[in-house]
Amino acid sequence: MTKLFAAAVFLALALGGAFVFVGGEASEPVPAVRPVRADVESVLRTNGRVRAAKRTDVLAGASGVVRSVAVAAGDRVRRGAVLARLENAEARAQVLAAESHVEQMRARLERVQTPLAPSDRMDLEKRIAQADSALAALQSDRESVERLVEGGASPRQELAALDRRIEQTQSDLRALRRKLSAGPAQASVAEAQAALRQSERALAEARRVASSSTVRAPIDGEVYSVAVEAGQFAQAGSLVARLAGDGPAEVVVFVDEPELGRIRPGLEAQVTADAYPGDAWSCRIERGPAEVIELGSRRVGEVLCRVEGASDRLIPNLTVDVEIAGQRAADALAVPREAVVRTAEGDAVWIADQGAARLRLIDVGVRGTSRVEVRSGLESSDLVLLPAGRTLTEGQAVETARTEEAP
Repeated sequence: MTKLFAAAVFLALALGGAFVFVGGEASEPVPAVRPVRADVESVLRTNGRVRAAKRTDVLAGASGVVRSVAVAAGDRVRRGAVLARLENAEARAQVLAAESHVEQMRARLERVQTPLAPSDRMDLEKRIAQADSALAALQSDRESVERLVEGGASPRQELAALDRRIEQTQSDLRALRRKLSAGPAQASVAEAQAALRQSERALAEARRVASSSTVRAPIDGEVYSVAVEAGQFAQAGSLVARLAGDGPAEVVVFVDEPELGRIRPGLEAQVTADAYPGDAWSCRIERGPAEVIELGSRRVGEVLCRVEGASDRLIPNLTVDVEIAGQRAADALAVPREAVVRTAEGDAVWIADQGAARLRLIDVGVRGTSRVEVRSGLESSDLVLLPAGRTLTEGQAVETARTEEAP
């Protein structure tokens, strides 16, 4: 017997027969357990981050230099409170121009709606009287010329010319009388009214743009970040501040892609944070993932969980650990989770059958943290192998080391 072989024999004896000899070499027995009756509950452990409920991003309504910032992170604000003021000279100039145009349009409308001034009326009446006198004189002249034409003392062309002058004078007289009796022209009034309405709309828009230079809180809540500071230039639509509305905090839970099938709304979860050892908060799944995203080396779905009775410790962007409770099987036949292996035909376990390894297909139910429910395929008397990284083959001779599992 060589020294190495003698050492192996001594070690085997010292361990109480924990090794067997196959072909002259030491081989470690495979741990094995029998299925037990136990409650199996699936718990998914993952992580997430806190976000504020009713989170609101407040944006700049116009471009300009930030003149002042009225709040800081952590401040409580009421709806309508000033968060920041921007300097926008162009917007102010547009308001002044729009106000001037509105005044012009109002004056125009007033002109077309106002009746004739007394002086204008007197002038028209004077011109009408003059036209009446001129028409009477022309008609008298025509009677004289007509007698001369009939006596052959005057050419007929002179009578025709006089008729044309009479007709023109009558036309002028009718126009003057219409102007004297007519009120405001309806077409001109409608046109002036439309122009005034358009200028008033332009003024309202200019004032809206100018007022957007003052950034106000759209909701009651807490300021949890401010993105601008006095003196910097802010583009229209850029972030000014973030507000957290009143209400329970929310946790965005990162669930790995293979586990997404276990998630459904209504599941209970527990939230903890390394920042607050010993504290835990109840959480309920509100919404499943909308898509799968890349998170570092992980592919995850973002699941929304609403925290009940959250304290001010759950501040936005705090990293948390989450345990999501899933299905539960009471008094189920169960085996250790590490005993279950995946095969092309489905889930299976290795069992010891008269000293040989046999692969047995099983129907798996609830997958718990440490145990898996076996619905069919196993009996409580079967001896289930725990390969622990060993490679087993069908019919392979195995020596078992019995391990008692606590029920």
